[in-house]
Amino acid sequence: MHVSIFKLSIKRIGNSRIWISSKCYIVQIKEQEDNSQGQDGFLLYNLGIENIRKGQFQEALEKFIAALKVTSSTAGYAPPLVNKTIVCLIEMKRYKDALDQLAYFKNIYPDYSDLYLLEAACHIRCGRFSLAKESIELSQRISQINLNYPAEGTIFGQKPFQLLESFKEFICLKNKKFKLSVCILANNEEKNIAKCIASIGELADEIMLFTTGASDNTLSIAYQMGAHIYRLNWDNSFAKIRNFALKQVSGDWIMFLNGDQELNQADIPKIVEYLNNASTLGHMVKVKTFFDKNNWALYQEEAVCKIFRNNKKLYYQSCLLEDIEKSILEQHNNNDLSWIPVTIFDYGPILKPHLKTPDFKRNVSLIVQDFKNIGKNSSVYEAMGYEFMKVDKFKVALAHLDKALKISNYQAPASLWYKAITCLVKLSRFTKALQLADQARYNYFHFTNIIYLQGYCNLKLDLLEEAKDYFTQCLELGDASWEKYIVLPGAGSYLAQCGLAEIYLKQKKYDKCLEQYFAAAHHPEGKSFAIPPLTKLIIKLFGAGSVLHYLQNNNLDSYDNLCIAADTINKIGCDIESIELLDEIIKKIEETNDPSVYVRVSSLMFDFLGNLYNKAITQNPDDSLLIHLKNFFIKK
Repeated sequence: MHVSIFKLSIKRIGNSRIWISSKCYIVQIKEQEDNSQGQDGFLLYNLGIENIRKGQFQEALEKFIAALKVTSSTAGYAPPLVNKTIVCLIEMKRYKDALDQLAYFKNIYPDYSDLYLLEAACHIRCGRFSLAKESIELSQRISQINLNYPAEGTIFGQKPFQLLESFKEFICLKNKKFKLSVCILANNEEKNIAKCIASIGELADEIMLFTTGASDNTLSIAYQMGAHIYRLNWDNSFAKIRNFALKQVSGDWIMFLNGDQELNQADIPKIVEYLNNASTLGHMVKVKTFFDKNNWALYQEEAVCKIFRNNKKLYYQSCLLEDIEKSILEQHNNNDLSWIPVTIFDYGPILKPHLKTPDFKRNVSLIVQDFKNIGKNSSVYEAMGYEFMKVDKFKVALAHLDKALKISNYQAPASLWYKAITCLVKLSRFTKALQLADQARYNYFHFTNIIYLQGYCNLKLDLLEEAKDYFTQCLELGDASWEKYIVLPGAGSYLAQCGLAEIYLKQKKYDKCLEQYFAAAHHPEGKSFAIPPLTKLIIKLFGAGSVLHYLQNNNLDSYDNLCIAADTINKIGCDIESIELLDEIIKKIEETNDPSVYVRVSSLMFDFLGNLYNKAITQNPDDSLLIHLKNFFIKK
């Protein structure tokens, strides 16, 4: 039989260490015909099966490799032994190792259909759907030829063609008329790198990962998913890394991603269609950045040039920013940039909150370097202001943004105006914010987010009729276009509706207030903004006991809404009503049987018990049982 051991080789070029290839050291094991050794192999095989049953894949793999060394390829249990060996590699996410082993064993068992299904499983996990389809179809043809092998005939517990149906919309290799090189910048990204690579597996002709230091499993995951890994020294510039990457690619087109990003796979056919017929040099796509894992409605959308032709004259300039479009515009013109409806998801803020402060310090130092290299222009001051905004230092941020506005002679991009106005709002300087917003509206009269801030400022200044006019304008315009503006969603829908609801609440027009909160709560992303104030209003008007009844009668009793309402009631201290909502949430869990919701419900229950405990210990300070539980409920 056959065992392979994989090692990475590292080569150094100049000051950079580049992880460019792997070597495969193959140990050919002489087939053993001795019956006693064959029996030992069968015993090891069965012990390995028991390990799999317990989810102990590393232990199982060790036993299977030992069994392979003493097992004849003609032994009756040899094919399933090979099968389970590959299964272990797949479960351990060692897809490249699994594919290398399959390439060998398909020569020994060319008509063993399950081997081709295992091959398809590897390709599916890596996002290579066209290759998975080929393997599945070949498996089905082979299964009709030889029925002697103990074939399971499934992938991840599903019938092959059922699984094929689930990803058929992503299959596009035959339609693709170009080569695409994907460059990924990543350090410690083990939480997301598999999703990142799988999202472009179908499109990419080569995947290249560039790192300046990873101490987690990022590199091994990327390697197993087919990436070529380049390890570089950090030289205080992302531009140097990106420009180095540009020299390595061989595709017709280049796509840049960060390790904490992911392409929306539903957009794969769009990319193929656009790049097959593209006449422009670069493409701006939507980057959707999420900020709160507990509230996915908190995100930002902006246009970034992530896909462009492999033109050797293009280069990045900024030590921090992705600014390849400046190079395109300098050498060509605006006609060489287009906007295509493709979305890249960015999970950086929610995956690495612990790096917020160190990232801020690093980014500020990089922008200081940009001041030296590029000069004190408006875009660099805007970048500096934004870094301070991200760490809630709005006064300092505003100072930099003001400089940017003055340098541009107030002929600034919409993003700069919006950031400056937002800082003023955060500092409660509502009158000044309104003045600046009025200036911005001359050039950007369709920028809904600025109009929303105008309404918000008027609301805070108790200018209710003016606020109502602005919020109504927002609803008429809808959310702004990401192609033109940096967009925080909801300004043209549920946020404006919540603003109107607050106005009607101040005016004691409760029916209209309920109507606006009701509309906002029914928006797919509006529940986290509308349900808390709606819950408080129901309590104010009808009593806490009416919350569940209202939600049920108005088709608002989803699991998420009930959790938000329960949390709101719990903070108010309505214990009986909290129990009622929690009981309804438990019923929802029993219906869906979704274990992913347990953490959220457990947290809600713990908060509820904590409130009860605080009331109990206040009234019974000397109770021994309550004293014993004290440390359990004290929040650290």
